[in-house]
Amino acid sequence: MYKKLLCQVNYSGKPLDKVPFVIGPDGKPFEPLNAFVRATLFDSSKNRLKTVNAKVDKIVTFLCYLQQNDRRWTRATHDRVRQFRNQGGIGKRKRNSTTINGYIGAIYEFYWWCEGKGYCNRVIGINNVDIDDYLYPLFVYPPGPNDVKGYSLPNLLDPTPSRMRADITDKEKWEAAYEKAIEEDSIYSQRDAALILFILQSGARRGEAQSTHTDQFAEDPHPSQKTMPVKVRKTKSSNEGRILNIPVETYLEMQHFIEEVRPSLLTNRRIDAGYLFCNPKGKFLSDSYYNKILKKYSIKPHDGRSTNLTEFFIEKIKEGIDEESAILLAREHAGHSQNDRSAKTLKQHYLQAKAIFKAQNQGTYLEQEKRKNAALQAELDLAKDKISQLEHELQRLKTDKRSNFG
Repeated sequence: MYKKLLCQVNYSGKPLDKVPFVIGPDGKPFEPLNAFVRATLFDSSKNRLKTVNAKVDKIVTFLCYLQQNDRRWTRATHDRVRQFRNQGGIGKRKRNSTTINGYIGAIYEFYWWCEGKGYCNRVIGINNVDIDDYLYPLFVYPPGPNDVKGYSLPNLLDPTPSRMRADITDKEKWEAAYEKAIEEDSIYSQRDAALILFILQSGARRGEAQSTHTDQFAEDPHPSQKTMPVKVRKTKSSNEGRILNIPVETYLEMQHFIEEVRPSLLTNRRIDAGYLFCNPKGKFLSDSYYNKILKKYSIKPHDGRSTNLTEFFIEKIKEGIDEESAILLAREHAGHSQNDRSAKTLKQHYLQAKAIFKAQNQGTYLEQEKRKNAALQAELDLAKDKISQLEHELQRLKTDKRSNFG
């Protein structure tokens, strides 16, 4: 069977952990896939180690499937991929269509690369079924207008509909979490409160919040400033980082946290690495530690970023900025790349913000109408009282008149 091992390699003078290395069924390194790893990981800044590892897992799963069906890896036919897809339960559990499509995408990318580099011959290509010069044809379609890989994928399933973000954009929930952390009034809960506030007000990703340093809060804001720039050193698309513009009030809260709270967290200040949010040893918060902190307050890491982005759109809608311009501003604010997926995400946030804004305005309108109705009702009640008094006075006059004639 094909097996993936995780190794440490020296890359650009620095050790890189958990780099995938694949052993073939013969117990020897499987060079086609290992070469693919080197090419995709080291020859392109767009591929992160986590992404490459995920691709290798999918490819190894398919190669093992071929071996179990007595097929060499160079005989991965169109029908075999279809059978693999139709299993549906790749691995130990049922997979949704989006995940299965991810497997298919990784498989075709690997074979397309191998064909171009000479690791296989006449296995995959864009060929006409009437002019078949492939030994074991693995067909791909000619590229469409949005395909950048030189081919279009066959065998894909209809993707699982992506959910709208209404169920995870919850400002009140995050504000309640912040209040809970403040009320606990311990050193650790004060750190948690600062972390929650930072995420909610900056829209930082988990890695960005983890990598933020205290030296980014050394400047004092000018009285006229509404936001302050904070550089984060790790982002989704670049290790060079990006700038977050956070409200001055939040910036001042972080300064207070650094001066008054953070020193008490450290057990040994001499080894302090300078991370804004750190463990007692002053080190970088691990993903599991970070998630554990937020889970304690019943919130999830990415939801604060989603909430911040929706609130950003609400403000732009209030300012009268049109949809296209608002999305362009939000892309810069969130550090999103210019691709179809991020555009779809921003569109979802915009539509939700628009719905929230409309509901808020409707609520204001209803309150105004209620006040108008209350005022009209009060006037009507006064008029009724006046009519009642007049009727009573008229009845008295009639009674007096009859008495005089009697």
